[in-house]
Amino acid sequence: MIRIETLKIENYRALQSLRVTLHPMTTIIGENDVGKSSCMFALRTFFEANKIDRKTDIFMGDDTLPVLIELSFCLDHPNESQKPYLTQGRLTLRARYEFDSPRLIEVISQQPKESRFRDLDSKNLSDLRSIWNDVSGSKDSSKLAKDDVKSKIRDWMTQNVHDFQESRIELSEREFNKIVPDFVLVPVTRDFDLHTKMTETSLFGKLFKPLFRGTLSETSIQTALTNICTLLRKSVGATVSSLEELMREQMNNPSVSLTHAVDLDLMKGVDFEFGMDDERARNIPMSNRGAGVHNNLILAMFRSHPKIHVRGSGMSFASVTLIGGMTRALNLPVPQIRFLG
Repeated sequence: MIRIETLKIENYRALQSLRVTLHPMTTIIGENDVGKSSCMFALRTFFEANKIDRKTDIFMGDDTLPVLIELSFCLDHPNESQKPYLTQGRLTLRARYEFDSPRLIEVISQQPKESRFRDLDSKNLSDLRSIWNDVSGSKDSSKLAKDDVKSKIRDWMTQNVHDFQESRIELSEREFNKIVPDFVLVPVTRDFDLHTKMTETSLFGKLFKPLFRGTLSETSIQTALTNICTLLRKSVGATVSSLEELMREQMNNPSVSLTHAVDLDLMKGVDFEFGMDDERARNIPMSNRGAGVHNNLILAMFRSHPKIHVRGSGMSFASVTLIGGMTRALNLPVPQIRFLG
């Protein structure tokens, strides 16, 4: 059996500092806004997120604070990838998050003070046999394979070695995924509409998404999706060109060029992303541009929408007015109110 024994959290959401011991059945009780949900989301962040890029996930929204999430697991039957990092049958992992940067993952282990018991994985078979013969009193380990000798030494150490010093070993994401136990966060809210939608947090999504993804990963389906994405990119080309002309007019800059990318995920839908090039910078995602550029793109879409709508409906098109409230919402000067004809 594998279970989480302790959870430590620093600077995550509502929690500045917390250490809690967990039992096979643990209930967290508290008033509103004291951090009950933060505990649950910290677990999900630890197992699923390799970085934190939202200030709302940091205590007081202070993106200068590092977020620490540390879990200690009790493993009754550890696998071979986990055994080198265990201390008395326990595995302790710490994730440190700096805002919008890849996290640092460390194994926090208690290494024996006696040097011969450290770094067993790096020792050769002869040295391992010598250690085992010494501690066990046996003189015949010549028939044991290397992994068998290591396993016997570690089992002996669990019962007989008591003097340790803390050690930190940095792990890559790939190494982390090999040793971390599988984790599923099951929401318990009884909301039918919420849990029957295909979302990351719904029970419907958690239950069926892995099955759907397995089917959709087949080569023939991926080829079809690639072809569909190509068709989608072509289908929006004329509208993107129209927006580009409007952007050039609004910004009084003939060098403005809009780029776009279309991606289709059958689980999430169509993902459409703009970029904008001009004489100052190229290959810049629209999300990294300033608010002024964003407002001009929104205005261009407002101006294009009536034309597309009328053209598609077969109605005659006379004129459309952008009222003053819209320009205030977009923080645009009043002279940018205009008639389209």
